[in-house]
Amino acid sequence: MKRVYLAGPFFNETEVKNIERAEQILEARGFELFSPMRHEVRTDPGSVQWARDIFEMDRSEIDKADVVVMLYYGVYSDSGTAWECGYAYAKGVPVVVVHVDETADSNLMVHMGCVTNIGFAVWRSLAFLGDVRKPLSYSATSTSSMSKFSSLPAISWLASKVKVSSVFLTMVAGKG
Repeated sequence: MKRVYLAGPFFNETEVKNIERAEQILEARGFELFSPMRHEVRTDPGSVQWARDIFEMDRSEIDKADVVVMLYYGVYSDSGTAWECGYAYAKGVPVVVVHVDETADSNLMVHMGCVTNIGFAVWRSLAFLGDVRKPLSYSATSTSSMSKFSSLPAISWLASKVKVSSVFLTMVAGKG
């Protein structure tokens, strides 16, 4: 079973719902998932020890991951999420970026540091409105500006390096 680290902010209702839905999709497809939202350290919030505990736990989980899936809200996205993805890149852990805000500008460092980008149109079509237990079978093309960054060579590279399931590759590539 492949380990996925789910990176993304969870500071408001929309972000929490997006994290929860991504968790459902990934778990329903058989991935071993680490989601920082599920593992919040709640002892003495704001203290140095609290910050250290969260940092070390998340860093350790990225080190164990086969792939990082990043929920990305654009240039002014969460700095913690950006750090997680930069760290994953530095450690050689592939990063898949899911653009959840179709109106937001994006950052070239995020694009170039990941193995593929998924635009909002594809994100929306990834069974977010359907039964996550069913295999994906759709044909989606993204009309977002991010579609130019998605590429099948990146998916092939990911498959060769991580050997993830074909269902995940279908989800990542946005192809049916």
